[in-house]
Amino acid sequence: MVVVNNECFCDSVPPITMAPIEIRYNESLKCERLKSQKIRRRPESCHGFHPEENARECGGVSGLSAKPPLVVLPMLLTIFSR
Repeated sequence: MVVVNNECFCDSVPPITMAPIEIRYNESLKCERLKSQKIRRRPESCHGFHPEENARECGGVSGLSAKPPLVVLPMLLTIFSR
């Protein structure tokens, strides 16, 4: 789930780049970093749906079917390309 605040003015925040940054840890820093990380815990309850969600808008896979020409064409190309 992604929560977005669309009223945020992000002019004061620099853009995030995908440029790699090398971080070198020695053994003592690595140990301290592992100690400082918080242990993740599961949520106390599970929510499989949201009351405002319309389940009819999701899915629809059962309506998909393979078109015969699109199935036969690759098979014919494989046979005749030999």
